[in-house]
Amino acid sequence: MSSRFRFKLLVMDSFAKPRVSTTTDLCYLIASQGNLLGAKIEVKKDGLAVSSDKFAISIVELSKPQADSARSFSIEASAQSIDALGDFRKPFVEHLSGSGFQSIYVLHDDASQHFAEALYPLIFSVENALRAYLTEFMITRIGPEWWRITVTSEQKKKASQRRDNENFFGDGLIDNKPYLIDFRDLGQIVYAQSSGAQTKEEILAKLAEIEETPEAIRALKGELETNYVKFFKETFKDQRFQTLWTDLEKIRHKVAHNSLLSTGDFTTGKQVAEEVLRIIANATEKLPSIEIKPSDLKAIQDTVQSHYQFVPVTEEEFLGELRNAEDFFSGPDAYVGLGHFVKEWLGRKDFDFKASYDLAQELDARGKIEIYKVPGPEYDFTAIRLVAGQTRQVSP
Repeated sequence: MSSRFRFKLLVMDSFAKPRVSTTTDLCYLIASQGNLLGAKIEVKKDGLAVSSDKFAISIVELSKPQADSARSFSIEASAQSIDALGDFRKPFVEHLSGSGFQSIYVLHDDASQHFAEALYPLIFSVENALRAYLTEFMITRIGPEWWRITVTSEQKKKASQRRDNENFFGDGLIDNKPYLIDFRDLGQIVYAQSSGAQTKEEILAKLAEIEETPEAIRALKGELETNYVKFFKETFKDQRFQTLWTDLEKIRHKVAHNSLLSTGDFTTGKQVAEEVLRIIANATEKLPSIEIKPSDLKAIQDTVQSHYQFVPVTEEEFLGELRNAEDFFSGPDAYVGLGHFVKEWLGRKDFDFKASYDLAQELDARGKIEIYKVPGPEYDFTAIRLVAGQTRQVSP
C-alpha cells in the first residue's frame, strides 16, 4: 500500500436539476467545507484538484453531459494518516449528498481495508480460543459424546452439510465438527443452553415441598439454574460474555463480508475482541477446578435432547432411507446396524429416535423389513434389512 491512504467515490449529478456544470464547480463545492478539509485550502488552476494541509482531492469527469443522461465524476481523496481519512469519509459523503447529487458509490476505501486487516487476526484468535476451550471442557467433563449430547440438531445439521469444507486433515484424522459451525453457534454452546441442569426427580421433589407463595416460587426459580449459570456463571455469565459475543458477531460479519467499516467499528471491535480473549483465558485457567457430577450429566442429556425439534419419520421415508443405506454399505459382509441407522442416518435428518425405533418394530412385524442379529467377536449386533419387494427409494 502507498504512503497515502485513498478514498474514492463515483457521484452522479441529476440531469433534471444539475448541481455542477464543470469539474471546477465541483472543486469549489468541495473546497467550501473548510471545517472538514483543514487549513491552506487551494483549488488547482486546471479545476481538477483541491488540496489542503490534510487532504489531496482529485476529480475526473467520467461522462460528458448529454440530452438524456446524467453527468458523473470520480472523486478521490487521499491523506497521510489513516485516522484522518477514517474520520473524513462520512462527513465528506454527507456533504456531497446534501449538495443534491443523485447517487454516490464507494469505489475504493483504504480505511475499511486497514480496519479489517487489523481486526481479522483478533477475531480469528477469539473464535479459535473459544473453540479450544469448549472442546477441552466438553471432552474432559462430558466425554467423547459431548457433540451428540450438547449440540442442537440445527447445529449438527450445519456441521454435516459442511463436512467437506474442512478437509485439510481428511480421512477422519481429526474430529473437525467444531470447525464447521457458525461464529454465533459457537457462542451459543456456552450461553444458550437454557434448559435447567436439574434432574426431573429433583424438580418434582422441590415442587412438592415449597409453599405456594410468590416468595417461595421466586426462590425455586432461582434454584433451577440453567446449564449456563451452573457451569459458566463465574467464568462467562458474570463477565457479560453473551453481550460481548453478540457485539463482536456484528463486526465480525462486516469483516467477513468485506463491508465498509467505520472508525467506531474498529475501536469497538478491538476492545470487545481483547475483552473476550481475556474472559476465555481466565476461564481456561479455571477449567481444572470445574467438576460435573453424574446427575448433572444426566440432566444435560435429558434437557438438551428434549429440546431437539425432531420429527417422526414416515413409513415411505424410512423404507427409502433404508434402501439408500443398504446401497451405501454394500458388500459381501456389509450390514446396516439398527442403532446407527436410527441415530446417525435418520438422526442427521432430524427424525425422532423413539419414533424411528417404534416404526422399525412395526415394519418388522408387518414383514416389510427384517430385524436380525449379526455375530460379533464379543456380542451380536442388531441389524435391519429390507424384505424382498420393498425397493422404494427417496433422495438422500
